[in-house]
Amino acid sequence: MNTSFNINPDYDIRLLPFSPVSENDILEIRVQGFNDGDCGETEVIFRIDDEVVSTQKIRVESQKYGFASCRVPMKDRCGNHKVYINGQSVDLEVLKEAKPKLDGGFAMIGPPNDRVPVNALREDLKSFTDDDWGRYIDGLTEIGCKCIIFHNCQEYLLYNNFNPDPKDLRAHYNSKMYPKSDIKSDDPIGVVLKKAEEHGIQVFISVGNCFGHMAGSDDFYEMFELFGKYKSFYGWYLSNELDMKNFDMDGWEILRRQAKTIREISPVKPILVSPYEFPGEEVIEYMKTKDVFDIMMPQDCVGQGRLNLSQSDNMYKILSDVCAEIKKHLWANCEAFDFLDGVLVPRFKNGGMDGEIGFVQQIQTVRPYVEKIMNFAYTGFFTPSGFVPKVGGDAAVKQFEDYKKYMESL
Repeated sequence: MNTSFNINPDYDIRLLPFSPVSENDILEIRVQGFNDGDCGETEVIFRIDDEVVSTQKIRVESQKYGFASCRVPMKDRCGNHKVYINGQSVDLEVLKEAKPKLDGGFAMIGPPNDRVPVNALREDLKSFTDDDWGRYIDGLTEIGCKCIIFHNCQEYLLYNNFNPDPKDLRAHYNSKMYPKSDIKSDDPIGVVLKKAEEHGIQVFISVGNCFGHMAGSDDFYEMFELFGKYKSFYGWYLSNELDMKNFDMDGWEILRRQAKTIREISPVKPILVSPYEFPGEEVIEYMKTKDVFDIMMPQDCVGQGRLNLSQSDNMYKILSDVCAEIKKHLWANCEAFDFLDGVLVPRFKNGGMDGEIGFVQQIQTVRPYVEKIMNFAYTGFFTPSGFVPKVGGDAAVKQFEDYKKYMESL
């Protein structure tokens, strides 16, 4: 039997960043192919339209995925194209430049019981039905949503920051490993993935809980078994959000082990991380030598009041240089909230949507450095008019409408 490299373009090809891209981007074309034949070498040919941009010979183990990728500058490629890999193709749109607007953002299925700052959102979000989730994604298309990142797909019944009890872990999906959480929706992840396919939205799925449960390999395999059938399942989000100022070797090593598991399950799916704080030298050196992520998406820390716009600009400039050196991708996570009496609310300080340090200014600050801009978060901070339940209240409806007007002005 010969070596094979079987490609299904819906599942086995990923463009990073996802289309549309801009002329400022270096596009990474990623492909995996399953070998149901003998172990051996195979040739992978990458083309954009009629131009061969890379030819590679890779070794593929029997009954496993082989993986190949290439990086192609997009300068002077404005327009619509086809990307071909060994005869299979996907569409690519290249824009002259990316406008200062959101490409997507986070969604909390049920804000964790262990997080006081989301007290005001928890009851409404946990009351979402499957139909509510579908309608909510429909609503987000009004403000140009092209990507959803699920945040904390697992939670604890009660929270103990120093010693969470694994027996208290609950899943927001139909797991064989954990009891179901107290959300009303039967299958929110599946519903959103299906709805995302209708709208051309890319979805990252998180595993674990960033305040306790550091997912093991069984968690990833179960999630892939449940949701790998959806074409919109674009990549993975590693939930453990780390402090870049104070280097946590153990935390980064957990992410590295998780990344290794993901590479084994489906190597084409990109890995996204979103740490916070201004990066220190130890973190930067670790990033340069260890395989932990494909996309670095730092929290801009403006909504938290940790950084101002000048500091945010400097952070993204530094990380832009680092990511270019190590051939990784840089996205932004702009915080769409402020704190009011210890609880997260839509932006109202510093001009709110558009002001001295408003949300628009956050987006404009990071745009020159990044491929994509996400926000934390859609749920509770951007609520379409007339949507019930009115999660986040009138302020979230206003923020949705204010952002929609801004986006349309572009």
